[in-house]
Amino acid sequence: PTSSSMYSKTTSISATPGLRICDSRIRFNILRNISSKKVFKPLTLAQSATELPTRTIPESQQGKWVGQDEYTELADRIDAPPLPLPAVSTPVTVVLVRHGQSTWNAASRIQGSSNLSVLTEKGRKQAATAAQMLQGRIFSRMYVSPLARAQETANIIWEGRAAIPREDIPVLREIDLYSFQGYDKSELKAMYPELRRMWQEQPEKFEMDGHAPVRELWHRASVAWQSILSTNTQSPSPSTTNPSSSAPDSVLVVAHNNTNQALVATALGLP
Repeated sequence: PTSSSMYSKTTSISATPGLRICDSRIRFNILRNISSKKVFKPLTLAQSATELPTRTIPESQQGKWVGQDEYTELADRIDAPPLPLPAVSTPVTVVLVRHGQSTWNAASRIQGSSNLSVLTEKGRKQAATAAQMLQGRIFSRMYVSPLARAQETANIIWEGRAAIPREDIPVLREIDLYSFQGYDKSELKAMYPELRRMWQEQPEKFEMDGHAPVRELWHRASVAWQSILSTNTQSPSPSTTNPSSSAPDSVLVVAHNNTNQALVATALGLP
């Protein structure tokens, strides 16, 4: 389930290997880089001057929804059932990695799909640990959210490795949280108690600002699968197929907590 407590409770990085998905010959390994502590101290420009990019937006409005953003023109905020998972013709392992702790995670501030936070020092160490966990694994390609915290995580994970095809996919961005974005979590609880309760307890019915954030995210995740599995939906050429090899193709995806939840849920066919 998707809830506003998604960043506040966790352990250190963990791995769940070999989760087999339905009959589609897809296996998942999931790496999660998340903060292990709650921090309710509000974010200020002085505290984050070395980590947040310079902005002309007033601090009180940073990250907050104004009715549109850079993703509006993509028209990918669709309140519709997820698309069917593409049938794959060759085995594939998909490794999902969540970005390391960001400045807004540490400040207990709602990020959504805003792009005003970057990795903290702790977040960079978490990304480096993820890189160590993935040493020795060979990937054929990588798909990354366009948000800075995911981009930096991907760069740290891939540092020193040979180049592979890498694609930044806008639909892999974090859940769009509209008017929630930019608020401290304690502020959110006081200002939008009913909406917050709906988000936590009935995410499939959660609606705000004329949108259905969780239902839209589930649809976006299903769209992302069309790209992630595109190479494996084509029949392999006899000249490039090794009958003796049982190792599946491996794909790396670097995204976000809610996005990764949606990817797993749509692959499993969960509502």
